[in-house]
Amino acid sequence: MKLFTSKASIVSAIASIQTSGAKLDNDIWIAAVSAMSHHAKHGNPHLINDLVTAMPKGSRVNALRDYILAHGKVKFNEKEKVFAHDKEGSFDLDGALAISWVEFKPEQEYKPLDVLKLVKALAKKVADADEAMGDKCSDEQALAVMALAANLGVSLD
Repeated sequence: MKLFTSKASIVSAIASIQTSGAKLDNDIWIAAVSAMSHHAKHGNPHLINDLVTAMPKGSRVNALRDYILAHGKVKFNEKEKVFAHDKEGSFDLDGALAISWVEFKPEQEYKPLDVLKLVKALAKKVADADEAMGDKCSDEQALAVMALAANLGVSLD
């Protein structure tokens, strides 16, 4: 890898990334809607799966999957990690064209880790856990979480 050595070359690279990134986002949107349309006509989601597989490693694949699930005539096969034809579903072309996949599910804002806040939230959930509602928290687990909260000085008020 050769690093840029001048401010001008770094600025140029950043501008190039912005332009090519916007073009890639748009190309993915067009390919996604086209693949969903093809699938709706022919019943085979292979082009949708090929698109998801082709996504760059640094891209927001889960956002694209959510977009496809919301607008395509597909369901997601968790076991095989692929889209499958949904006989009861429908293709929402108007919805897919109304909003880009990147705007459909914007990237979440970065939130710095706050351990005390997380422990407090966990302790409150444990305190309210109800086995009859399907919550899974053994007495030993509950005691351990409450002890952790107490040791960190976390109050549940």
